[in-house]
Amino acid sequence: MSAIWLCFAVSFLLCAYIYAGYPLMMWLLSRVRERRIDKGPSRPSMTLVIPVYNERDVLADKLENALSLDYGGTVEIIVISDGATDGSVEIARRYTTRGVRLCSCPAEAKRRRSTPATARSTRFAAPSTSPSRIRPRRTTSRSRRTWS
Repeated sequence: MSAIWLCFAVSFLLCAYIYAGYPLMMWLLSRVRERRIDKGPSRPSMTLVIPVYNERDVLADKLENALSLDYGGTVEIIVISDGATDGSVEIARRYTTRGVRLCSCPAEAKRRRSTPATARSTRFAAPSTSPSRIRPRRTTSRSRRTWS
């Protein structure tokens, strides 16, 4: 047998295994060994990170919207002020009594690229990029199934 024929046969068998053999093997394995999947309600915790830079006009509405989410699990809200100068920090500070955590980063920390907020949470973090609204309540409560 020549080397070219051997190379062709190995390549053909490898491709046949990838496209037909492996899927067939997985299908057969799924029929023999069934796994029970718990489809109960999942309530993972979530961290909502809201970066703020001079967002005084919409920050109160954003925080009210975030606090009214019907998520089902625990929601941690962290507001990170990136050197805001328009009073956004004071607005966010008013919400700390309702569970919102404030991390005010001075401009020097921004230049160093190390902020106190980088190590604040070890849970799933959902960054909030919209300055006003997050999502409708029903969409957020459905999302927990996807994120768990």
